[in-house]
Amino acid sequence: MSIESRATASPRLTGGLAYWSPELRPVEAEALAFLEPLSDDYPNIQTWYRSKVVPGLRTGSRTLVRIERAGQLVGLGIGKSEPGERKICTVRVAPSHFGRGIGMRIFDALLRWLDVDRPHLTVSDGKRPAFDRIFEYYRFTMTSAHEGLYVPNALDLAYNEPNESTLIPHLGTDSGRFAQDMSEVQPLECKRAIQSCWATPEVSLLSGIANPPAGTPFRK
Repeated sequence: MSIESRATASPRLTGGLAYWSPELRPVEAEALAFLEPLSDDYPNIQTWYRSKVVPGLRTGSRTLVRIERAGQLVGLGIGKSEPGERKICTVRVAPSHFGRGIGMRIFDALLRWLDVDRPHLTVSDGKRPAFDRIFEYYRFTMTSAHEGLYVPNALDLAYNEPNESTLIPHLGTDSGRFAQDMSEVQPLECKRAIQSCWATPEVSLLSGIANPPAGTPFRK
């Protein structure tokens, strides 16, 4: 932790244990408020954000991608770049701005910052349809599925893991949807009928703070 972080940090409690978290800067507090609607899918999102994301923003191992419209935050993404792991942690678009290409702009900015084509990420099965077009565009490959990763009895799908593993069948739904053998999993077709990602300058990265070149949820 930097000297500045130590000077502004405060103790917080989670599960009866104390951890140290820097005080939130205004832009960080705004981002946390924007992410709070994801709490149903990802409990303890405040603890995760304060104990993992904010310290990572201070050290440069995490970044925030923000998209604004008329001065309002309408899209947000969080990326993590650490030794051995480059990951898209969280992406959220305001419901009022669904279907306007904002998710594509966030993904493109995160991929540029991470400097990889296929970063690791997870998405809840219930939210996966909202990301299908983006995953197809970037040729992301589903590599495993995990039940109860964040919420009991909920299924989370992992993509682009460095070591592919056998997929867990999704009980209670289409039994044929999930391959039991990774040899059955094929990269999705790339569909490029998507508008240019960088049609607006209203995309910003916060990790220092930097601006990228003129474009619903994950965790950890």
